[in-house]
Amino acid sequence: MDNLGGRPTIYSIELAIRICTAVSTTPRGLEHICKDNPDFPVPSTIYKWELENTEFEKMFMRAQENRGMLIFDECLDIADDTKSDTKTIKHGGTEFDICDKEWVLRSKLRVDTRLRMAAQLHPRKLRPGTVVAGDPNAPLGTVTLPAQVPAGTPPPPLPPIPTDEAKT
Repeated sequence: MDNLGGRPTIYSIELAIRICTAVSTTPRGLEHICKDNPDFPVPSTIYKWELENTEFEKMFMRAQENRGMLIFDECLDIADDTKSDTKTIKHGGTEFDICDKEWVLRSKLRVDTRLRMAAQLHPRKLRPGTVVAGDPNAPLGTVTLPAQVPAGTPPPPLPPIPTDEAKT
């Protein structure tokens, strides 16, 4: 059946590139991107293309990873912005700068939320807590650490690697 107007449903490499460029250059989700670009298909069509087209799947995954790094950069901007960390109050004719705890907690929430989003979009670089260890002559083992480990805490020891002697 022909598309009788509205949003496109037919895949083209030109449209795929435009979609992936939009995804990789904004922290906003696909719903917002499609809403802001009426010539894009609806998100369900894009997800369908991702399932059906390996070329688009790779492009879209890379765009999502770039989006994750963009969100990570936003976290740094939020964490480095200290202009609202204090507020001025007057007491007895004297002005005092005090910590604006509500603002600091809100900033922490914004950073934590974005870090979780970024880790989902780019798990190879941004997912916390996975350590890969091993040597060239032995299989690799993984140890998953808690997301928040005090600085200087060594990773837990790896389980012993079975040797040929243990098998006999």
